[in-house]
Amino acid sequence: MVIVGKVIMPQIALIVKEYEQEMGTEVNYSCMTEDEFAYRLSYFHSI
Repeated sequence: MVIVGKVIMPQIALIVKEYEQEMGTEVNYSCMTEDEFAYRLSYFHSI
């Protein structure tokens, strides 16, 4: 899961933990700013 934008990490961690318990599986996630996401997206499109 990729979360883009301004986030409050403790809140995101709590939401993901609750979702993991509900689904019964681990969720891997990454948080990044809009600028970082745009950079990574443009980098992968240039390969």
